[in-house]
Amino acid sequence: MRKNKWLKSEVISYLEEKILEDKATDDEMEFYEEYIWFGKFNRKSDTYKRLLREMNKEYRGEWFHPRRRNKLGRYLEC
Repeated sequence: MRKNKWLKSEVISYLEEKILEDKATDDEMEFYEEYIWFGKFNRKSDTYKRLLREMNKEYRGEWFHPRRRNKLGRYLEC
C-alpha cells in the first residue's frame, strides 16, 4: 500500500477544520497556536503524528472517533 505524504498546508487545513468544528484537543490548539504565532511546526511531536494518523484513516475511509476527556479526566460519552 502507498504511504501518504501530507503537505504542511494540508495538515494545518485539517487542524483548522477541527478547530472550527470544536473538535480539537488542547494539545492540537497549542500546536496550532505555536505555528501561527511563532512559525514552529514540529514534525516529531506526538500531536503532529496523531493528526497524520487521523488524516490517513479519514483518507482511507475508516471511521475514526477519538476518545475525548472532560476536565475531570473522565471519558465523554460518544
